[in-house]
Formats: sequence, C-alpha cells, structure tokens
Amino acid sequence: MRIAIRELVAGGLVVAGLFIRSARKAEQLYLGFNPDHVLDIPIDVKQVGYSDTQGKEFFRQVEERLQSLPGVVAVSQAFVTPLSLISSDQGIAIDGRPVEPGQTAPTLMYNMVSPQYFATLHIPIRRGRVFTTADGEKAPHVAVVNDAMAQKLWHGQDVLGKRFRFTVGEPTEWKVVGVVQNTKVKSITEEPTPFFYVPFEQSYMPFRTIQIRTSVPPNSLKRQALEQVQELAPTLSITGSQSLTEDLDGLNGYLFYHLGAQLTGTIGLLGLLLAIVGVYSVVSYAAVQRTHEIGIRVALGATRVDILRMVLGQSILIVGVGIAVGLGLALAATRLLVGFLVGVSPTDPATFTAEVDARNGFWNPVFTQLSNINANDNSTNIAFPYHNEA
Repeated sequence: MRIAIRELVAGGLVVAGLFIRSARKAEQLYLGFNPDHVLDIPIDVKQVGYSDTQGKEFFRQVEERLQSLPGVVAVSQAFVTPLSLISSDQGIAIDGRPVEPGQTAPTLMYNMVSPQYFATLHIPIRRGRVFTTADGEKAPHVAVVNDAMAQKLWHGQDVLGKRFRFTVGEPTEWKVVGVVQNTKVKSITEEPTPFFYVPFEQSYMPFRTIQIRTSVPPNSLKRQALEQVQELAPTLSITGSQSLTEDLDGLNGYLFYHLGAQLTGTIGLLGLLLAIVGVYSVVSYAAVQRTHEIGIRVALGATRVDILRMVLGQSILIVGVGIAVGLGLALAATRLLVGFLVGVSPTDPATFTAEVDARNGFWNPVFTQLSNINANDNSTNIAFPYHNEA
C-alpha cells in the first residue's frame, strides 16, 4: 500500500510538471498576431434599432472619436475576435473550377473587418494589399486570404487577382487583393487554418468588436472609450469590454492550460506532502520497532554510522522501489496527454528529473529524525533504552 501511494504521487508530480511547463510554452507561442495593448469593446447596434445606414455611420464616428483619444495607436473593427467562441464560415466555389459530381465545395472560416484591422493586430502582409476606404459598398468586392488558404486552393500559384464566390446566400464574387500571415483561429494548438477576410463596407454586420491598440495599459482607457461610444448612443448597453489578453484566457485560449496547471499542481503538492509525512512516519516507526536490536548493536560496539546505515538501508529500498515503479507508470500514463501538451514531450527529461529531485526531499525529515538519535559509544550518543556501560 505504501509503495502504491508513492507510485501515485510520482505520477501526479509528473503530470503536474508537464501541465505547468505546457502552460508556459503555450503562453510563449506566436499566434500570428500581437494581443498585447489591445482593448476589445463588443457592440451590437441592433439592440437600439439602427438601420444598416445608421449603423455604418455610427461605427464610422466611433472609430474617429476613439482614434483621437490620447494613448490610442490604432482602431479597427471585427466581427470575430481571435480564439473566440464565435465563428463564421462559408462554402467557397473557385472561379473556373467547377465542383466535380459527388464532391462538395470547401467550407472555410472568414471574418468581416475594417481596413485598420491588420495594422491594429500586427498581422503581417505577405503580398498585395489590405483593405482601404476605397473598398466601399459600390466598389468591386475584394478579399484578403491567409497563406494556408492560398496554398490549399491555389497550390502555390500567384493568388492575387484570383476569384471565388459564396455557395450559400448571394453568389457574390470576391477578388483576392492580398495575402496575410496565418493566425490562430479557434485553438492555440491548431495547424494553419485556411481563412479569409472581407471588408465590413461590403458585408455589413450590426454586431462588431471595436479593437483599440494603445501605447498605455489598455484597461486604463476603457472608461474614456466607453464614454465616447455612449455619447453617440446613450441607450446602447455595452458588456464584456476587456483587453485582448484577457479574452485569450477563454475556452479556446489559455483557460484549459491554466486550469490544468493549477489543478494538477495543487494535487501534486498535496500528494507530495502526504508522501513526505508517510515516509517520515514509516522510517520513524521502523526505527522504533528496531530499538531493541539497535541497543544490542550499540552494546556490541556499533557506531552511529553503522546505525544510520542499517536504518536508512531499509528505507532507501522502500522509497527506491516506489520511485522506480512510479516513474515507470508515469512514463506510460503521460503518453495519454499528448493531445493536451504544447511544446513539451510526454517524456520530457526536465520534468522527470524535477520529479525525482522533489521526491529526494523526502529524505530531509528522515535525516532530521535519525540525527536526533543520541547514543553513547566511542564517537556519539544515541538515546535508546540500551547503553554501552562497559
């Protein structure tokens, strides 16, 4: 039973270590955009009954007002924010490439954004251009695609000028005018996802998130930003305004990794504490049970080193077996965590080494207990009922 407990402790410490290292690695991943110093303000003008024309004018004035605030670097609008629970997708038909019988058109995710979106989030432009104010409602419809979409649909061809249309709703034709870098869309661990962008002026939505890049802590501008919005629409209710880094702590972002690290870390520390108390108790009990034997050995001339070697020998065997078996089981169990780890191998040497180091701390109370033995032979005193009186 004692060895079984130590095995569970070993496994718990390894899992905790892997989750903690994975959480740190996840926070260091490059997401394809820069979430620092960005404030998100979700707004839905449908709740105040604005028409499409009124809504467009409202968002234009909001952007102008926010851009004039001290500490604001850039302002943009987006229907979908990165790694949020909201998403939009469409079936895509490629111009000049009819869908073969029995096949279905690819369905890709996309976003509706304002011209400054890529500058606000620091998304690098690969080729071509992004949207401008000239891409209005009556202008030719344009789109910006990411690297993954360009590669998947056009296989390395020059995509600028290529055309596609939606297979659901109005069959609007969109012309590719630019290519941008891949970004994380629904998960921080996902492979590059084909994705495209269209301008709000050509695809109106009453719900948007205003994104403000600042040169100061973003939440320090929240009150001023909300005041500017509500001066234009006093009855508009705004909830959920926070920094983009706070948004990224949601279900599609870092929440799982942070909770996993906290939960497994807490369980691992509690298990380690129980194991330390258990080992201390077992070694102390074993020493007391052998008091008579120790007394005889002392009477026969055994030194303190001899007594320590005898008691620790049995304890080292018990703990050593627990460590060996526990690490073996932990090595097998961690393979089940492959899909939940970021940048860390299930057999990460640093984690396993740290686990062994932590368990080596079990010996501190052992040495403390045994150093209090106070017998009297030629070199030391050990407090047992039997003393060498000769």
